[in-house]
Amino acid sequence: MDIEKAKYIITYFSNLLSQEENIAIKHTNSCIIRGDDFEKPTIRNFYLKHGWITEDQKVLQLLLNGYDNFQIQTAKRILEQNPNKVFFNECQKCGKLARTPFARQCRFCGHNWHYQITGKFRLSFSTKITNRGLFLAGKIIEGELLCNENFIDLSFARINKKAKIKSIESVRKIENSKPLNLIALQIDEISEDEIQTIINFGSSFNPIDIFKSI
Repeated sequence: MDIEKAKYIITYFSNLLSQEENIAIKHTNSCIIRGDDFEKPTIRNFYLKHGWITEDQKVLQLLLNGYDNFQIQTAKRILEQNPNKVFFNECQKCGKLARTPFARQCRFCGHNWHYQITGKFRLSFSTKITNRGLFLAGKIIEGELLCNENFIDLSFARINKKAKIKSIESVRKIENSKPLNLIALQIDEISEDEIQTIINFGSSFNPIDIFKSI
C-alpha cells in the first residue's frame, strides 16, 4: 500500500473509518493548524474541551509512528475488512489511479472515457421487489435509455460496477401530497450486499452516468 492509495481510501471511503481513526485525523489536522500554539495551556485546554484534539492514549498510539504510517495502516485495515466496498478508479489505458472515484480523465496519460456516457439519471429512491431484484426510481435528465443495451454506473454508491439495465418501467410516488411520475430501472448481476448498499444510499441530486456499452 503506497501513500497515494492510502489517502484515496481515507478521503473517498471515510464512512469506513473507525471512531478512533476519525479522532486521530481531527487531532492531527488541529495540530497542523495551530502548530506551536498548543504550548499555551489556554489554547490546548480549549481544543481539548471541544474535542478538536485528544489525550486518549489509544488514539495517540495510532499516530505514534507518524501520520503517513497511520494513513497506510488505516487504509490497509479498511481494504482488508471491506474488500467489496472499496474500489480504485484506474485509467483504462495506463492503469494508474484517477484523482477521484468519479473522475473520467487520467491525470497521468490524459486518456478520457467521457465518450462512453450516453445519458444521465437522477435517483430518487431504490427498492427491491421479490423475485424481480432491484429497481432504481428517478428521472432521465439527459439522453435516452434502451433495455439490455445500457448500463448504469454504480460508483455513486461506492460500488465498482456498471450494471445492465434489464427493464425500464413507470412508477408513481406521492410527494408533498402530489403524484410524481418516475421511471424505474431494473438492474441485475449485483449481490445482496450491493443491493442493500444502494437502498441505504437513498437519493442522489448529482446525475448518475448511463453507458451504451462497457
